[in-house]
Amino acid sequence: MFSKLLDIQPIENSEVPQAYLEAGNGRLLYTLKTFALRRLDFIRKESLSKIARGNIKEKTVGVKNLAKIVVLLGGSEAAIDQLKELVKTGEFKDEEFIDTMVGNLAQMLFTSDYKQSGNDPIKSHLKGCYQ
Repeated sequence: MFSKLLDIQPIENSEVPQAYLEAGNGRLLYTLKTFALRRLDFIRKESLSKIARGNIKEKTVGVKNLAKIVVLLGGSEAAIDQLKELVKTGEFKDEEFIDTMVGNLAQMLFTSDYKQSGNDPIKSHLKGCYQ
């Protein structure tokens, strides 16, 4: 169990460089970067590499793993975002859950849903300034 967790996130001091151990408050940034990179590596190992192989059985396993990862990570992070919104505003908007989940899935791939939806907040703000 411990070794599986090590594949996803750094737990031991021996897994990080000496500069990280001496960085003080700068360790937070390194931790976030490392966690994101390890998550992508986990997705690659557990699903994408199996899909890329020629064996149909491994491709099936890879697609199933990818579906599980997408649902679990996207759904859990969307639930956390909705809980934050509930605490902040005092109301739960269940119709926004899917939008939040899509946004979190886009963030998992280091992109954003603004490009797909066309609701870029910067462009909207600039349009408002010049109208």
